[in-house]
Amino acid sequence: MAAGYIFNVKRFSVHDGPGIRTTVFFMGCPLRCLWCHNPESWQDMPFTFQKEIKLANGATIRRSEKIGYQITAAELIKEILKDEVYFNKSGGGATFSGGEPLSQPDFLYECLRLCKANNLHTALDTSGYGDWNSIEKVLELLDIILFDIKILDNHNKYTGVDNKLIIANLRKLKQTGTNIQMRLPLIKEINGDEIDDIISLLIDIDLKNIALLPYHNLADAKKIRYGITGQKGTFSCPEDFIKDSINKFEKAGFSVKLGG
Repeated sequence: MAAGYIFNVKRFSVHDGPGIRTTVFFMGCPLRCLWCHNPESWQDMPFTFQKEIKLANGATIRRSEKIGYQITAAELIKEILKDEVYFNKSGGGATFSGGEPLSQPDFLYECLRLCKANNLHTALDTSGYGDWNSIEKVLELLDIILFDIKILDNHNKYTGVDNKLIIANLRKLKQTGTNIQMRLPLIKEINGDEIDDIISLLIDIDLKNIALLPYHNLADAKKIRYGITGQKGTFSCPEDFIKDSINKFEKAGFSVKLGG
């Protein structure tokens, strides 16, 4: 039975696809987005770090804390099925996120296969940065792909990888007739000047839906906690930028929603 590495199972998620969902967060990601909300996912394997704890008397102690664990697909599906009643009532299901789930293609495939064997709605949240053969293999097991487009110019500078493969995979996905929900993190300093260009690209691919995800800085504390250095940047998502982005997409004929 295929086994893989995850770092969280989030129940009652309402921003990772339709209905109430259970979202599984895979470990491993080839991207290093400066604004990443889950930097603990960058490691391919479970890891430990020293957590500082302040005591009531003012003293500080350090305690080891482990992030991530190995689990088989069979064990994971048992956890997911605990929420089946909520899926049935809301039209929800299981979402595989990360990290980048495509970094564990065999494990992803087996998880999706077992979901479908249990008649669960399935979603993949992906950056699109993965081998096309791995993507193609799981398509028949997916009901929807949540595809994150982040930035066009300077993609390597801000994410650590080039976006040629991502865009090529997106074009191939569209040609397969796959149900795709595009998602865009709104970060004024990163893609504030690219909204028009992103709209043009998606129109060219014939994709006319977008979920806009306003940036928040909740991951800053994680980076400090896990000792992640070299990831610096000041980011924001002002209200006027959100409204302007919504207006631009709507005027271009997109179906727009705020949040995942």
